[in-house]
Amino acid sequence: MNERRHPAEHREAPVSLLPTRIIRTWPVGTFIENLCVLGEGSIVVSVHSAQTLEHVKTDGTSTVLARMPMPATGLIAADGGVYACGGTIGTPTGYLWYIGLDGSVREWLRIDEAVFLNGLTPMRSGVALTVDSLLGTIYEIDVEARTARRWFQHEQLTKCSDEPMLPGVNGIKVFDGKVFVTNTDRALILAIPINPDGSAGELDIVAEGLRGDDIAFDALGNLYATTHIHNSLIRLGPDGERAVIAGPEEGMPGATSCAFGRREVDGDHLYVTTTGGIIMPFQGKPQEAKLVQIAVGMRGFELPTL
Repeated sequence: MNERRHPAEHREAPVSLLPTRIIRTWPVGTFIENLCVLGEGSIVVSVHSAQTLEHVKTDGTSTVLARMPMPATGLIAADGGVYACGGTIGTPTGYLWYIGLDGSVREWLRIDEAVFLNGLTPMRSGVALTVDSLLGTIYEIDVEARTARRWFQHEQLTKCSDEPMLPGVNGIKVFDGKVFVTNTDRALILAIPINPDGSAGELDIVAEGLRGDDIAFDALGNLYATTHIHNSLIRLGPDGERAVIAGPEEGMPGATSCAFGRREVDGDHLYVTTTGGIIMPFQGKPQEAKLVQIAVGMRGFELPTL
């Protein structure tokens, strides 16, 4: 008889709440997966449950930008549109699409072996990184050449439990010459240095007992992690100190993704998407999915542009 494998433990952190504002809500049962912030301030979100992308303004009005051929996960803002990755979870192949702001959807490339493309982030001009949450792999994508190659693979990026709703490697961002990722199932924040030739260095564990989904950085190196089933947004300092800066009462049930604003007026605000807690409902009751703005008081780190 096989022994059931359990996920790693998530440790609670001290609470230090910051001001929040709910920008947009969706009906109970909506799974908002990810977001990216466009240069003029509007936001594109991936609605996994409806297989669409929505274009949301900061006043809360929104329109369906595109209907996707498969559910989209990671998003990157680009000139005149966005890149999105995704596919059918557990089934080869993984895809990268380019979606114009006119709603056009173009298949950009395929990664034939991929079975669960998830987080997506720019690495440097013309190059992006994406993760496969089941294979424990980070892929490097040359956007102009429309090619992808395996950049890094490690056991610490894989799942450790039998829980199907907890991915392995999940969120990904580049900061200070390193690639930072979450492993949701293992409750780890990990970092991989980028060598001078662009290859991957040795993996390092940044934090344990922190079940992150997506991550973002401010200019001083504080890391912000959505915790999804733990219904919070956590700030992790460079010294390892952590604090819950938004929780259930601030709209965080099912917090999936986060990104800083890009304008002068909101560059020190984080935008967070949530599912309303449909996987593990807070206090047993699913809520509306939300897009929430959080005033963190520190400007976001400016990501590379593709």
